[in-house]
Amino acid sequence: FGTTMANSGAVHAWKPGLYLGSCIDFETDGSADPEAGTDGTGGDDNTAGLFVDGTCATANDDEDGVTLLTPLIPGNEACVEVTATSTVGTAVLNAWIDFNGDGDFAGDANEFVVFNTVNGGALGSANGPIPNGTSTQTFCFDVPATATFDGGETHMRFRLSMNGTTNFDGLVTSGEVEDYHYPLAKIGNLVWEDYSFDGIQDTGEPGIENVTVQLTWAGPDNTLGNGDDIVYSEMTNASGNYYFCGLIASNYEVKVIDPATLTPTKVNTGNDDYDDNDYMSQVVNITDPFNLPTGEDGLTDNPG
Repeated sequence: FGTTMANSGAVHAWKPGLYLGSCIDFETDGSADPEAGTDGTGGDDNTAGLFVDGTCATANDDEDGVTLLTPLIPGNEACVEVTATSTVGTAVLNAWIDFNGDGDFAGDANEFVVFNTVNGGALGSANGPIPNGTSTQTFCFDVPATATFDGGETHMRFRLSMNGTTNFDGLVTSGEVEDYHYPLAKIGNLVWEDYSFDGIQDTGEPGIENVTVQLTWAGPDNTLGNGDDIVYSEMTNASGNYYFCGLIASNYEVKVIDPATLTPTKVNTGNDDYDDNDYMSQVVNITDPFNLPTGEDGLTDNPG
């Protein structure tokens, strides 16, 4: 992603009073790290700077200006919360997200983020306005329907400057750049036709195409049913598979919407939970996207 001088990394010249988060510290060069320091080692977030502007909450922790608020589900809106300080007048925030998971921002036009709203108000510009003073704002944007991430992670870059930039790398003469690594989860399974009506997936029983599956995210309060839930919908493919990717640690409910022409089969029959029918809705708690179980249950439910 370009983090050091040698590989044309994103570089900002210091301008007093212009930074993301609680502080900015200054290094002579970037420190490359695939997890951007989120594992507690490596990266600019864990490198002591030559000097500091602002007050760092903890030692060397200056990559703290941006928080992912919502899942990054393809084809839907997502939001980040941004804290920034500008004592030099209105500034501009630009962002890039590696939606296709190819390990860079180069050549991917839709990875330059266009913000739709800021604090709920229409924006419609690639430039995010940062007011004079210290502010905390919510920026929302569309996740491309083609987003796949990288089998379970993404990298994001945010650049704050006086005039803005369309370049994810190279020199900007003011402000700060912050890089983030986020692990993401995926929920997927199969909707199938139970010819024998015994609640068990048997060889030769096909998946059902174009069945609506809803995923309800518990919202910022992480509690389902509290009024801030957000519902996402997906259709099963020709093989009856569905999946939702781009999920953050939280609580979710997965619900199959009954096709009008079909009847739900029996639930939780037999002795093997890998190939039986579960209830039409399931609550799923994702606590650690880094350590989710892999593979798929059942005979053919492998969405890929």
